[in-house]
Amino acid sequence: AAVRDLAGLYRFEPATVACDLHPDYFTTRWALAQNRAVLPVQHHHAHALACTAEHGLLDREVLAFTWDGTGYGPDGTVWGGEALACDGAGGYRRVAHLRLFSLPGGDQAVREPRRSALGVLFEMLGEEAGGLAQAWFAQAELRPLLALLDRSLRSPRTSSMGRLFDAVAVLCG
Repeated sequence: AAVRDLAGLYRFEPATVACDLHPDYFTTRWALAQNRAVLPVQHHHAHALACTAEHGLLDREVLAFTWDGTGYGPDGTVWGGEALACDGAGGYRRVAHLRLFSLPGGDQAVREPRRSALGVLFEMLGEEAGGLAQAWFAQAELRPLLALLDRSLRSPRTSSMGRLFDAVAVLCG
């Protein structure tokens, strides 16, 4: 509806639709279903481009720190704590990122920050993380989560600053 309304308001028909790179987002699926060219854009690169454009720097190379919750990375990890070198032509390189950690249960960690905390502890301490996380989980739920982390199952790797903030908040009580 938003695309239709804007196209009507400005009296144009878009030839290309830009969408998030994440294949499971509704807007990405919608874009791919249109009879138009589709330009998938990495979430954090879009943030960097928006800030660069806002400040009139599209003709320059910039180093952009894109720190937020989550965004699909072309490497299959969940991005969110990146340093991107962006060129004036619209390209980018990921030059640094936060240390990766696992999110046991995937997206459920967004709704249950204690899972992010467990993922950070597991990254740092391995199996010892279970002893520190006992206060946040019933034993019946902690054991399977530790098994997911140990086997790297349903535990996507992330560099997300948002998930790191969640984890630190849980660790701080």
